[in-house]
Amino acid sequence: MIPDFHGKKITKIPELNIEEYSELTNVKISLRTTISLNNLRKGILSPLVGFNSYEDTMEIMKESRLPGGVPWSIPLLLPVENETFQNILDGDMISLNYNSKVKAILSVEEKFSIDRNKYCQKIYGTDDKLHPGVESMMKQDNSYLSGKILGISSDQEFSEFSQVDPIELRKMFKARNFKSVTAFQTRNPPHRGHEFLHKFALLTTDALLLNPVIGPKKPGDFSDNEIFESYKIYVDNYLPQKRVFLYPLIYTMHYAGPREALMHMIMRKNLGCS
Repeated sequence: MIPDFHGKKITKIPELNIEEYSELTNVKISLRTTISLNNLRKGILSPLVGFNSYEDTMEIMKESRLPGGVPWSIPLLLPVENETFQNILDGDMISLNYNSKVKAILSVEEKFSIDRNKYCQKIYGTDDKLHPGVESMMKQDNSYLSGKILGISSDQEFSEFSQVDPIELRKMFKARNFKSVTAFQTRNPPHRGHEFLHKFALLTTDALLLNPVIGPKKPGDFSDNEIFESYKIYVDNYLPQKRVFLYPLIYTMHYAGPREALMHMIMRKNLGCS
């Protein structure tokens, strides 16, 4: 059967009316954070309603679960520059900005720092700075915020790619009476080994969602266009189109091994894959 949303509920965050919040303190955020905001807005990261707190982060590091027991393997953190961090107080309302555009409004509830070496050992299995996830973590200031997100802009990065809405995708599955859907996660163009997996999935489930990752990756990975254009040619010529769906997942890879594999499963579960 098509599964419930992770944590039994979808948590979509309302679209932001930017004009109402023009006078707030502006806080710069990264592209990774901007992409995470869009996935929160769409419900792809259900049951999260915002960035993880210190307590959340410690529990996820230790148990790969949220404090209530729901499986969750990589903390969703909101890093900010240390100078900005020092000037923000609990209870402040701030705007989160990327490339001089307001992306979200946050009511700050907590400021915290973490032991980043311990974090990297737990999440990535190493604190070697040659690891792309560790490198990304160590480059940012050890200053994090959490709180209530009041709204998120619908203006997304990578707008040339049509990221699917979980509710709309689930409606498509329901309209076709699909009871089981296999998701295929990839950050590479298709090859013959993939083709075997895809066709085997179509023998055992009703439909296949090809869900390549679009977004920042490590040096040496294929470009977004190379990945997605090759998949369009492949789907058009080699797969039964009534049972195959091709949509990108706009996401920043962590390269976190088994923990990232679990996160990919959670996101595809929220998209309706069984």
